[in-house]
Amino acid sequence: MLNKKFIIDITREVLNHMDGEYLRSDFTNWCEGATSIMHYILSNYTEETDFHIMSGKFKGYGHKWIVVNGEIFDATVDQFGDDYSIYSSFLYKELYHEESESFIPLVFDNWIEYMDNLFDDKERMNLYIEE
Repeated sequence: MLNKKFIIDITREVLNHMDGEYLRSDFTNWCEGATSIMHYILSNYTEETDFHIMSGKFKGYGHKWIVVNGEIFDATVDQFGDDYSIYSSFLYKELYHEESESFIPLVFDNWIEYMDNLFDDKERMNLYIEE
């Protein structure tokens, strides 16, 4: 089973590393970058095939997230308030309204290079957890 917490944490680490200012707690307007990072990780470092980026609305606001095996992975949902945990998107699944799946992931060489270097440290990478 995919380690959702790890994938979200590494996504936020990449965003923090690549942004000129340390985001730490405010990931407002970073949903497109976050989903692109998760897409890259899933495409290049897992054997997962059932995942796609969704574009739509969360609580009526434009948003992007990734769905893996039917489960929402959203590394930036906390931008909508402290009531929303990046690890518990299943609790408010009804607030996500899918509009399209046509979003093409962003590609930034500096993000890719940083991620590839992170994934060279095999002991640190815990993409899967036992069920």
